[in-house]
Amino acid sequence: MAYTMTAMHEHDLFVKQMEGYFPGAKVWTEVRGWEDPRPMYVIAFRNGMTFQGDCKHKTILDAKIYFEATLKLTGEAP
Repeated sequence: MAYTMTAMHEHDLFVKQMEGYFPGAKVWTEVRGWEDPRPMYVIAFRNGMTFQGDCKHKTILDAKIYFEATLKLTGEAP
């Protein structure tokens, strides 16, 4: 059985998933080079709030808490 899907890198998958979950947010990952190969995960909202960190799950959790709290308090996405 042949698959015609193209391979998607883990960082690209993170960006696509978070753009779908946080509408209007800028999401990217950056690898800082061979001296520090751990990727930096970044989620930036339109209102200027930015979440970044080495741990993908911690960054997503912090951004999710902020997003849902802002949405409940103001009625609109940050």
